Amino acid sequence: MKKKFFSMKHKFVIMVASLLLCFVLATTVIWGVAFTREISERGVEYAREMTESANKNVEGYLKKLRLIAYILQNNSLAKPILNKTSYSNDSERLTDMKNMQLLLKAVMTGAEYMQNIYVFTENGMEFSAGGSLSTPDEQELERYKRLAGEQDVLFSVQPARDKYDYPKMMLTKQLDLGRGKPLCWVVMSINCRGIYGIYNEMQRYDAGVIIWDRQAGQEIYRNNLEGLERGGPVTEEEVAVLAEKEDGTVSRIGKNKVLLMSMQSEVTGWQSIILIPYKQISGQHGKMLSMNAVVLLLLSLTALLLCRILAERFLRNIELLTDAVEGIGKDNLQLNVVITSGDEAEVLYHRFEDMVDRIKEQIIDIRMHEKEKRVLALRALQAQINPHFLYNSLNTIKWMGQMQGAEAVVDAVDALSSIMQVNMSKKTYMTFQEELDYLNKYICMKEFQKAARIKFVCKIEEELRQCYILKMLIQPIVENSLKHGGVMEDKDGYISISIYADGGDVVIDVEDNGRGLSEEESRDILARLQKGDGIGLFNIQKRIQLYYGEEYGVSITGEKGIFTCVSLRIPKRTQAGEEDD
Repeated sequence: MKKKFFSMKHKFVIMVASLLLCFVLATTVIWGVAFTREISERGVEYAREMTESANKNVEGYLKKLRLIAYILQNNSLAKPILNKTSYSNDSERLTDMKNMQLLLKAVMTGAEYMQNIYVFTENGMEFSAGGSLSTPDEQELERYKRLAGEQDVLFSVQPARDKYDYPKMMLTKQLDLGRGKPLCWVVMSINCRGIYGIYNEMQRYDAGVIIWDRQAGQEIYRNNLEGLERGGPVTEEEVAVLAEKEDGTVSRIGKNKVLLMSMQSEVTGWQSIILIPYKQISGQHGKMLSMNAVVLLLLSLTALLLCRILAERFLRNIELLTDAVEGIGKDNLQLNVVITSGDEAEVLYHRFEDMVDRIKEQIIDIRMHEKEKRVLALRALQAQINPHFLYNSLNTIKWMGQMQGAEAVVDAVDALSSIMQVNMSKKTYMTFQEELDYLNKYICMKEFQKAARIKFVCKIEEELRQCYILKMLIQPIVENSLKHGGVMEDKDGYISISIYADGGDVVIDVEDNGRGLSEEESRDILARLQKGDGIGLFNIQKRIQLYYGEEYGVSITGEKGIFTCVSLRIPKRTQAGEEDD
């Protein structure tokens, strides 16, 4: 027996490892999806916190500047100076200018990144802290006056003069000096470098920053957009579209996918737009997947090793039993292994051991039956006489009887010739019709020997006449009735044969009304048959069981002084056995 390519151990390892790998893979996918969602949520949350923090810092600084404007409006030193409409001499003017300059410088001391404070009135009074841009031109002043009149505090931006300069944030407020007092305005100039630094320092990701004035439709500031501008600079039209999108949405700038965070300042009204490259978020997911792949590989190797160990442990006895079964052959019916594992493998071992023992017994029985068949055939050969001698002798006697007109002798010789022909035939099976013809010839010979008539009756179902039976199976029973049954002693004695079907079997009843057998005598004869006593019935019993099987055979019934009935049961066969093929 050749071993299969996949043994049970291999199948067990593959099955368990596959189930474990499917479980680990499903867990990894679920974990990866959940982790990706978690990363995205955390990225959005952090960007929101970052934007809020930056805006709060900027707004805190701008509120501080706005507070300076209110301080100037209510300062007791500044009010008298700002309320003047003219000066009597230059000395008074210089004194007020010096005092206001000192006051404005003092205010600037606590305001980092402030470059200058400029105050002017409608009466033409102008004061400066002395910093850069200390004297705005008339066009700028008119613009500040116009814008400051529209809202409480105005924030605007002056673009940088060159690439080395920074834009300037201009805070303009109209001061309320009281009813009937001249109008007064304060303009604060702040270097945007510091404000931009607040946004840049708060970034965790390599994000782009855009400050957008939605009311004016003006971009205030942009930074770190180089990585997103590979297809060209981000235009103000694109920024305006981004400004309209909701906070936390995923958008595209060219071919770049970005997470957009948006927040509006309560102080300036400007909108802070943070653009985080989505690949930075998905990059963490890729690292997680790589880590998962390593973990999955380690778990897979561990699973394979564990499955192999388990297979070695639990399937070892199955392999031993398989090897033992493969070692069993035609001339070797011996299990060269003992299994005492106390599990299903031991049960299989004992079952197979029982099967091997039964095969041994069957082989012994078959050999015995074959031996008995050879002995019976040898006996039949020993009992044979040269058929040519017998036929020639019988034909001579028959010819002499015909010449002398002895018809009885002719009939007897003809019957004997037919009997001898059947006896010497090599056939094992005959049809029931041939068997009955043979019995009639046998009865004719017995009548000639006894010089008396024998009442002989045969009944057979028509469908059974061409069915087959072992040759000369009924004749020994008829001979026993004539020899031991006492049929010839009674003028009313008879022998009756009934042949009929019983399901898939055929039953042959041979009955006579001679001396009869009691129930005890019948049991005694059957017991002797089992032991091998009695030549006639024993041979019949053995032949039936050898050729038809142990479930078939002879049974005897009777009643003392009334009748004896010997019954044979054989299978119904419409064809001769293999011996006659």
